[in-house]
Amino acid sequence: MKKNIVLLFLPILVLTSCKIQHVQRAQFGIDSSLLKENYKVYKELNSEETDDQISIFGTSITAALYLQKKVNLSYVDLTDEEVTKVKESFNNTFTDYHVIFDRHYYYVNRQTDALINNIKVLNDSIGSGEFIKVDPLLYKALKDGYNFTINSENKFSIFIGNLADVYDEYIDLAKYRNNSESPYYILSEVNDRYFYSTPAENKVNDALVCTPNLDELKNETLIEFDDSTSSVKINNTKRCQSANGKLNISLSGQGKGLAIEKFVDDNNEYSMLINGGSSSIKTNRQKYFDDPWNIALTNPINRELIINSQYLGGEYVNFTNSYELMLEFPDSFNLSTSGYYENYYYVPMLEDNTEWTLTPNLDDPNSSIYNQNNYYNIKNLYRVNHIINPTTGKCEQFFDFVSVLLNDSELADMYTTCLMNTSSLQEAENMRTKLDKIYNQKSQVIYSYKNDKMDSFFIYPFTSLENEMLLNGITNLQTSFANTFSFKQIYKLSSYFEDSYSTFTNKGIKQLIQVEIL
Repeated sequence: MKKNIVLLFLPILVLTSCKIQHVQRAQFGIDSSLLKENYKVYKELNSEETDDQISIFGTSITAALYLQKKVNLSYVDLTDEEVTKVKESFNNTFTDYHVIFDRHYYYVNRQTDALINNIKVLNDSIGSGEFIKVDPLLYKALKDGYNFTINSENKFSIFIGNLADVYDEYIDLAKYRNNSESPYYILSEVNDRYFYSTPAENKVNDALVCTPNLDELKNETLIEFDDSTSSVKINNTKRCQSANGKLNISLSGQGKGLAIEKFVDDNNEYSMLINGGSSSIKTNRQKYFDDPWNIALTNPINRELIINSQYLGGEYVNFTNSYELMLEFPDSFNLSTSGYYENYYYVPMLEDNTEWTLTPNLDDPNSSIYNQNNYYNIKNLYRVNHIINPTTGKCEQFFDFVSVLLNDSELADMYTTCLMNTSSLQEAENMRTKLDKIYNQKSQVIYSYKNDKMDSFFIYPFTSLENEMLLNGITNLQTSFANTFSFKQIYKLSSYFEDSYSTFTNKGIKQLIQVEIL
């Protein structure tokens, strides 16, 4: 499914208050008109040009440029020409990289009328036996991603495209539903969260047939590389070919990371912060006047609690904690985060963890979707999101988010996806240790996870908040630090939790957040 609409919820709050208040910044985002100025965009090869609004890398990408630079021992203001040059570099870099890494559309260069051999073209060529010459940048990304897929034991996969299409379809169905006579609609409206059914098992299984498993990755040559011409030949797996299907490569995360690295390298004399949809945040040098960079992390479950005022034991409780953790960086840094912040919904489950369903019978008023009794057997929740385990075709439930600090934006993005697809802290740490050894890294990681399963907030069965709630209690959230951070750590709770802890204790709810230093 082509993703043209972006709903962005920021998982990371970037705090940039300065000790020297007169230092100004220019903040800018992508100029979407540039895409059509430089490229012709086609839905299908040689067919009509599409008028769809295409979002660069499917998210919001912004930059904050400080309007002074250090020359010798003093600071001078940037000229208008310098600011314009940085903005043009920003727009051209991310637009050009998006075109190369887009797997949904064909692009033709307007100046040369040449078809761009991007991911869409490569996916079309799978199984053809043909070598395709690609941009050296894409060639490197394919090599990096293919090797990481194997090194991560398939916890990360560049071949996730078929599964991603299935999950994108169902996430859209949950978000953009218009059937007011559906029980999922009722649950979503009442709780201000998205509810829907799990993706159809046959669709997931069909996608899994054409998603290489670890055995196929190790024993079948799926990609052949020709370094002399930057050409690749992508082969179908035997299993997928016998099912008359095709592999589907997706490299959008890597592409965004590489674009960030390129833009920073090209403009390294200026002090900037690049925010790639809050999943990737990078600075290129220390702030001016030695003011540190401050980054606050918000757990996605807490963001849900902030959005909703919960009804607790006869009282309305407003959740006002805006973040759980604030990190302070004295110098440049690169932070990548994966979590269920943007694209996700919940599947209601029975006590035995089978899926809850409700099929109304018009002849039986007791089966109405408006009868709250029909919702009382919901005992648990299964979260469906855009991070899918390539081996199982399911979404792992253990981590809420994983943040990784590495200097390389491309590598950091692959790390976070891989670690989110583990099912325990020990498994994640074993994988991180293995990857650090392979890639000669000293990664620093923040894990956030729950003590229990998904019963971490209340579900209201009906439109009145005063009705009895199905789930009882907020489980403990835990944040764990892997490795010793080389920068200053600040752990901060807002005044709400400091002042109201006794209120929770009286209601049988223990500590909401726990920090562990590993």
